[in-house]
Amino acid sequence: MLSNLTSDDWCTLVMCTVYEGAIQMRVGLVSKDAAKVHLKSLSDQDRYTRFCTNIKDDQIDKYVDSAKGVFYGVFCVGDNWVDRCVCLMHFVPDHKSKEAEIALSTLPDYRGNGYAKKLLTGGIFMANAYLMEKVVMSGLSSNKAIVVLAKSCGLEVEHECGEFMGERGTAVSLFNTLAENNIKMFKILCWNS
Repeated sequence: MLSNLTSDDWCTLVMCTVYEGAIQMRVGLVSKDAAKVHLKSLSDQDRYTRFCTNIKDDQIDKYVDSAKGVFYGVFCVGDNWVDRCVCLMHFVPDHKSKEAEIALSTLPDYRGNGYAKKLLTGGIFMANAYLMEKVVMSGLSSNKAIVVLAKSCGLEVEHECGEFMGERGTAVSLFNTLAENNIKMFKILCWNS
């Protein structure tokens, strides 16, 4: 089951097969072609919710072709769509800012099954593996489901001008803070003795 995947699984995951009831699901890397098919399957309203703007098929092609980072997804195998990505995560680590940006989308028939939460949780684990200090997400404040999802995964969410920004520190940022505090304490102790 998807809920049994650990952080180690996410850091090295290429493709695995899991079972959700009678439906066989695969989780893993998504090709750019499969990402395009998934994003083009979204309704106009879902595209607006995902991209915060109206986006057409040719713009989706340009977005995916020029995308940095990596796409991960959940594939449904049991309904004659062998390569149908039903939930997509775009994970973009930025080594200069030490932030990883995550964007998610799920096809309507597959919402409410926890797939986006599992991908977001996996993205947070991947951010640790990439030594990122922060995970960020943004979107429309009216997208209540993604706001609730971000909060449930520990992101602090702020709203401004109809959009939200969610962010969360990673274990790497916690480790760096602890190391900095220990160095400060060591210097204080050395100077005061």
